[in-house]
Amino acid sequence: MQHLTDISLAAVVLGLGNIVGKLGLPKKLIPLCNIVISLALVFLEDEGPWSAKILEGIILGLTASGLYSGMKNVTEHIKKNK
Repeated sequence: MQHLTDISLAAVVLGLGNIVGKLGLPKKLIPLCNIVISLALVFLEDEGPWSAKILEGIILGLTASGLYSGMKNVTEHIKKNK
């Protein structure tokens, strides 16, 4: 069940990162912002050692960044081929 929660958190981080980007953060800094948001969300949980939380936060942030990049590439490809 923890994996489902992690996937949901990645989607939340993706959404929050997009909101921060629309508020004026340069696009190159959004992946770093995703990692910071992920670390904050993971540290709100009460269980587990710090080292595991840091690793989980980094993985969630990078996952959210990869989802964003993948969606962006697919939409650009679709627009290009129309």
